[in-house]
Amino acid sequence: MCQVTCIRIFLCVIAIGIFPSAVANDEIAAICEQKLCRGERVIQVQLDQERYFEIDVEGTVIAHETNISIYPGEAFSITAQVEDSEIVDLAPSGDSSSSVPAIRVRLDQEVEDDGSISTMLVVQNQLDRTLRYEAYMDIDGTNQYLYTSSCPVRSQLSSFEHWPHAIVHFVMTNVRFLSEEDGDSMACE
Repeated sequence: MCQVTCIRIFLCVIAIGIFPSAVANDEIAAICEQKLCRGERVIQVQLDQERYFEIDVEGTVIAHETNISIYPGEAFSITAQVEDSEIVDLAPSGDSSSSVPAIRVRLDQEVEDDGSISTMLVVQNQLDRTLRYEAYMDIDGTNQYLYTSSCPVRSQLSSFEHWPHAIVHFVMTNVRFLSEEDGDSMACE
């Protein structure tokens, strides 16, 4: 139950960050006082050969609790707070050195010679256990998030996921270690 509620709250915080309101700004400001948030920046996403979508992402949350938000052209190093062998909080790190164990994420948009658009997500797991997460994407800037499958990422390895279309915003929710119930299952879900 909390998983679905937490996902909705995080998506709402992200949407609020994009479409601010007075109450929401207070909530986001409180998170941004504790964690690194996006600075002044407008992200331009090419939707197809003729259309672009622009998003003002200033002051939006990058990572909070067990959720990560990323737009095309961004790359982050995310540190994990672990308690009782579970990830309880994620935060973007200003330290990009590889000496700090982190989850490194990058979302790239590629425009092919024929004008077609594709998107690549790279997740590098520098933590000591296999990661799993749920993935949602907004493909047209309408804040209608679609679930997409994701694959576990083994410790000290990277995963590469590719979609043959534009993604305006990608959200990783319920970022966690692979559980004992999952066993060694590396199935993409």
